[in-house]
Amino acid sequence: GVPNARLRDEAVLAVSARLLERRSAPEAMTGSQRGVSDPQQLALDPGQLADWAAARGWGVAMTWSRTADCFDALVFADGAVEGRALTGVHLPSGGADAVTATDPAAAARTDALVGSLRDHLKERLPSHLVPAAVLAIAELPLNANGKVDRHALPAPDFAAQATGRAPRTPGEAMLCGAFADVLGLDRVGVDDDFFALGGHSLLATKLISRIRTTLGAEVELRVFFAHPSVAALAPHLEGGARTREPLTRREERPDRPPLSFAQQRLWFLHQ
Repeated sequence: GVPNARLRDEAVLAVSARLLERRSAPEAMTGSQRGVSDPQQLALDPGQLADWAAARGWGVAMTWSRTADCFDALVFADGAVEGRALTGVHLPSGGADAVTATDPAAAARTDALVGSLRDHLKERLPSHLVPAAVLAIAELPLNANGKVDRHALPAPDFAAQATGRAPRTPGEAMLCGAFADVLGLDRVGVDDDFFALGGHSLLATKLISRIRTTLGAEVELRVFFAHPSVAALAPHLEGGARTREPLTRREERPDRPPLSFAQQRLWFLHQ
């Protein structure tokens, strides 16, 4: 329970708060609590304690304390700390202390879990039911009513999944550009799956329209669903049907344009 000088400001606030809370009940305060008027005089930097022990040839093991603004220390007058079995001796066990330390290996385990979960779902669900992205979060954000706050959930990052090969032909380059524009990504590789990058049926229809405009080729929706990557779709565009020619002016517009078929019908019914 050594007050930590590196948390000096926090210690002052904490002790002041405790004194204010107990001011109404002084009989409940211990002698040490009544004697603490300036925590800065008691605070000690962990480095100072290490230097003090080293100057005497002693060993010291320091760790966090059950009190947030303090640290615990074990001093060994018979030598260094290395080789001692200190697990469970100087490390607080149980309670809320277990969440005060970070876990550097947690990120790797989380990535492995996310990947294995998608593989597990692919084996048991149809492809259109497999989530395009899986995110691991520490806890679900809740609103004032205790329900999941969907607006506070992090957005999936599909750009990290776009790692396919670069386009090899101008046609593949234009397709990759169309894929990226529709999906809202910086780049898309020729092997990247459209639906794995967050695409869905509505975006697929938009992409087909973009292909019709930029490449002048018609793509049926069922063909695109069967070949959702640039590399798989490009061969179907080369031998596929071309779009119909755009409407252009064939002759000069007369002063009195002829009636259309529907207008002729209306005129006939009127007569």
